Amino acid sequence: MMTRHTHAGYRTVWPTLALLALSTMLLLPGLAEAQSKCAENWPRAGLNLAGRLDDGEIRAYLDLGHPAPSHDGIYGFFIYPNRWHAGRRNATDEFSLDGTLTTDCQVRLNDSGGGVWRLRFIAGQGLVGTREHPARPPATVSLRIVPPMDCSGRGAWRTFASARWPITFDYPASWRLAENGIELVLECPDPASLALGGTPILFRLGRGRQNVVADDGRRGTRIEAFITFGNDRWLIGESCEGVSPDDRSVFCTVARQSKWRGMTVLQGAAGEHRRYRPGGVYIGQGGGIMSYAFLTGDTWVLIDSHDAPASIDDLGAAGPVLFEGTGVTERLVRSIKLR
Repeated sequence: MMTRHTHAGYRTVWPTLALLALSTMLLLPGLAEAQSKCAENWPRAGLNLAGRLDDGEIRAYLDLGHPAPSHDGIYGFFIYPNRWHAGRRNATDEFSLDGTLTTDCQVRLNDSGGGVWRLRFIAGQGLVGTREHPARPPATVSLRIVPPMDCSGRGAWRTFASARWPITFDYPASWRLAENGIELVLECPDPASLALGGTPILFRLGRGRQNVVADDGRRGTRIEAFITFGNDRWLIGESCEGVSPDDRSVFCTVARQSKWRGMTVLQGAAGEHRRYRPGGVYIGQGGGIMSYAFLTGDTWVLIDSHDAPASIDDLGAAGPVLFEGTGVTERLVRSIKLR
């Protein structure tokens, strides 16, 4: 769960969280002792795991410290990739994990589906043990350590085209695209990212504009976070009605604008970006959400990318839309065409 809009000033949050986790371990001897004893099995970047559970392939991620709920805590996430990738996210395809690491390297976990895990390390291999659930027999769990998931967009891409949507675009074939009427969610199936709320790219299809009146009496129109008071200039922010024409803040900034393949394209970022673990546990400020609006006639497609490109740091001034870059968001946006 995340708020929709942000600004680039929060991009330093992850070093801050890393320092918080480190300071927590230094101050709490129980966690430090447990982690020290299990250091050769527990990489600094957490455990990326793969294996089988209940006759299905799973991918999982586990790590120590913040944002686990206890001082000796472990947090994590696991998915059934085949089921998760095939359709909309639901409670039977993904589970959050919380638990503890004991000083003898035993892992005790509870998952959001009601399961209780009892695991132990096998040096150089991973974790083995059981998952118990009140509604089914105990299941054997065997998880091997694997490389982190690659969410860079390397590899094959495919094209999205639907009679319901006025645009087409390309996206990584390894990512999941879930369509729900006027909304699309594109996301990398990486448990390490999903454990911290994920970095989805969200699409919303709409029509028309909302009439608005600024505090000083100016009349304008709004398309979600984008707003104009005429003069062919667009702003972005939830509080632009209360900002005078010559003032700007992190909650109302100038949007960039370009003509692109027969469409007007707007780009910007404003406001807060709060990150939440699955289940609603607040983590901290995020790295930014890049927003785009593709306008064709009275129809618009809004894109909010939590996989924010580096160019988010270059926003805040009038000018053309920034299409450059090699990340997934930039490549996807450059591929957009009218259907």
